[in-house]
Amino acid sequence: VTDAVRLVLREHVNRQVHRSTPIGEKVIKIVRDYIDRNPSRFPAIAMFGRTDQNNILGYTKGSGHDRVYLFLPGVLEDLLGEKFGLQTALQKLADAGYLLKNGEGSQMQVRVGDQMRKRFYAIRASISFDGDMEVPAQSNG
Repeated sequence: VTDAVRLVLREHVNRQVHRSTPIGEKVIKIVRDYIDRNPSRFPAIAMFGRTDQNNILGYTKGSGHDRVYLFLPGVLEDLLGEKFGLQTALQKLADAGYLLKNGEGSQMQVRVGDQMRKRFYAIRASISFDGDMEVPAQSNG
């Protein structure tokens, strides 16, 4: 009985690391695994419009602790929408501190080129590390 209680408490504490629920943990795991399996399909945002768009899932912006994966909207919608519902999945990512956004909605507007702006779903790169980096701070938008 003691071992069972310890296991339950350990799992509860592990979930709290991401301030998440079991569904939230599944969403985080799917996004993490997708990034880890496809790193070459996220070139730097400076490559926007210069690379073959057929293989691109999104872009990266920043470096080190400030690095962000900028998912093309259709990519994240296909990855999470059917299984969890897009808004639920985005809320779970936001609750865990991984979804970055500016302005209204769940997307981030990013300048690409001199005058063009595009919208992406921005996910902190720290999602792809397990426990090596600190848990991201909550974002208020």
